[in-house]
Amino acid sequence: MIKHFIIIILLGSLVILFSCQQQENISAQLFPNPPDTSNFGKFANKLTANEKAWLVADTTYTREGKLRKTGIQEVPQNKDDFRNFGFDGGLLNRKYIRDADFRGAYFRSAKAMHTDFSYSDFRWANLESARFYASKLIACNFTQAVMFYLFADSATMDSSLFISANMFGMHANDASMRYCNISNAMLRDADFINTDFTGSIAVEALLTHSIFIDAKMDSMDLSHVVGSHSTFKGASFVNSRLWGADFSETNLDSANFYGADLKDCNFNGANFRNTNFKNAINIPENVKSELVDDKLSGILGNQKR
Repeated sequence: MIKHFIIIILLGSLVILFSCQQQENISAQLFPNPPDTSNFGKFANKLTANEKAWLVADTTYTREGKLRKTGIQEVPQNKDDFRNFGFDGGLLNRKYIRDADFRGAYFRSAKAMHTDFSYSDFRWANLESARFYASKLIACNFTQAVMFYLFADSATMDSSLFISANMFGMHANDASMRYCNISNAMLRDADFINTDFTGSIAVEALLTHSIFIDAKMDSMDLSHVVGSHSTFKGASFVNSRLWGADFSETNLDSANFYGADLKDCNFNGANFRNTNFKNAINIPENVKSELVDDKLSGILGNQKR
């Protein structure tokens, strides 16, 4: 009887140990390779006019491999070619323009609300101050696009590319940006309240002076991001990788780093309140030393990591 009891205890202990090891290693399993910091290309605003013209001149085809027809601005259709078109101040509300080529096009102050642009190519386009509220932008390519003060609240932008894009001042509250690539993009002075970034990659992205209240940033690769002076109150980073991330002087009130990999993170001067670090790995020593029941409250002093 005692022998069986001991065996049960040992088996239970092994199950608990294995479960903990599995949980602690989820981030490593999600990101088995080092962060990729190559091939970002130039930042959007650093492209010269000649470089942009050369890039836009390249012919692209529809998803079915067919040559695109030149679009008609007044009657935009799916799959058409709108390269370098000027939609500035235009009205494109409640349209259906999927798989179109908008490379180098201008949408400054345009209104394109509740419109479906999914699978379209917006590389090197200028969307400054455009309104894309509640639009569908699934699997779009915004690489090196200018999205200065773009308004995309409640938009669906899953699986889209924003590599090296200028997203300064962008508003995308209550939006879905799952499984996107936002690497090397500028998201300074931006609002992403209650936005879902689950599974996205944002290596070397600039997230300073922005608002990410209640943002869902789980299973993300946030390696080498600069998020200083931003607010991440209530944000969730469950199982994310944040190697070398800079969260100095940030508001991390009620943030959740459960299972995250925090190797070489900088939290100096950050404000914590019931911030959860349970099952996180590579926690900086100045954070680990202040934890109470895996949580931290207070302002972290400037100490060595």
